[in-house]
Amino acid sequence: MQMRLKVLNENNFGINEIKKVVQTMQPLEGAPEFISWLKERAQVVILTGSYYEYITPLMEKLGYPCMFANTLKINDDGKIIGYNLREADGKIEMIKRFHEAGMETIAIGDSFNDLSMLKGARKGIIFRGCQALKDQEKELACAENYEELKAILTPLL
Repeated sequence: MQMRLKVLNENNFGINEIKKVVQTMQPLEGAPEFISWLKERAQVVILTGSYYEYITPLMEKLGYPCMFANTLKINDDGKIIGYNLREADGKIEMIKRFHEAGMETIAIGDSFNDLSMLKGARKGIIFRGCQALKDQEKELACAENYEELKAILTPLL
């Protein structure tokens, strides 16, 4: 992250420039409808390593699901000068807390940085993951589109 902050500073990019880019982004096709479908059947929580300050415009397009993210340190000029991680290993730590609270968990992720969360949940599902992840984690269910994901989730909900 320090390298990213350095590049932003070198190119005179701050939070406003990042927000402009994020505002042009769209969720994956079908994602808003999927989130809506899932919210009718379960509590939905997005655990992300991203940052509230710039991911919020994208979350708006998903209907503002509950989200746990990190925070950026931004000065009065809008320059990003640092960051605060919500906690180390935040995804698996939240899964553990949900379990401690007596909640069932199903985790959906797409990359190696999701692996501890996927394995720590009652059911882990790789969604549109890279082939190396799918090859390594053969015990995890895999889905390539929202219909496949719904088919895996429906018996669990």
